Amino acid sequence: MNQQINIRLPSNLMNAAKDYAKLYGYKNVQDLTMEAIREKVFENAEIDFTVSDEEIELIEALVSMSIKQGKLHSKKDIMAKLTE
Repeated sequence: MNQQINIRLPSNLMNAAKDYAKLYGYKNVQDLTMEAIREKVFENAEIDFTVSDEEIELIEALVSMSIKQGKLHSKKDIMAKLTE
């Protein structure tokens, strides 16, 4: 489940963030903020985020089974479920 936070930014930082988001193809400042947090949190993380071949096979099997059962219909459905 996604959590929501509220932040206050000085107007000059908010304006710069809006400009940056538009220039670099982010949908909005929220997406830019999430990406910036991800980079900070995970760039020096000691957690191994690599995915093994076995894990990839399991994911592919799960996706195939979900499509066959009619639970997922498209790449958009899959991405929506993964980002819930």
